[in-house]
Amino acid sequence: DKTISLINRSIYKMDETIREILDYSKNARNVIKIEHADLFKIIDDAFKNSAYIIPDFTFDKRINIKAEVPFYSDIPRVKIIINNLISNSQKYGKPNNPDSFVEVNVIVTKAKMQLEVIDNGIGIKSEYIPNLFEMFYRATVVSSGTGLGLYIAKECAEKINGTIEVESEFGKGTKFTVNIPNNN
Repeated sequence: DKTISLINRSIYKMDETIREILDYSKNARNVIKIEHADLFKIIDDAFKNSAYIIPDFTFDKRINIKAEVPFYSDIPRVKIIINNLISNSQKYGKPNNPDSFVEVNVIVTKAKMQLEVIDNGIGIKSEYIPNLFEMFYRATVVSSGTGLGLYIAKECAEKINGTIEVESEFGKGTKFTVNIPNNN
């Protein structure tokens, strides 16, 4: 039923906006607390949490983790970063493409965690990339997002001395690369 579908979308948008405001607030106020991070669980939960974004969007979920040593960091901030990147990959996927995928590659060394979130979604036009991490910036009208997600992800990464970068080809897909020091 179309009405129920519209109600569900509105609820999702409100929920997402509230979550982003809470994430922003947590990052601004909370002290950094270093703990062991179960990266598989964090990534798997992020996929589960964003499953209702586009309920009928099916894609190949790929998770590859190579950890030489355990990863220690600020778990709430790591979760915010991963949640935002995985939900974006689904939001800007190609629902009609039977070969759609979202791939998360993680390498943990004594020095750092490198995380890549790669998709073959709609991609980002090159002229939008320089502003992508700015507050309220939206590179597309395809989604009705707030333009806060990537801004908050970058703020969280910087708070724990990490970096976040993007490469994209419009129409082909996007790759986000996050590097966060391992505080082991």
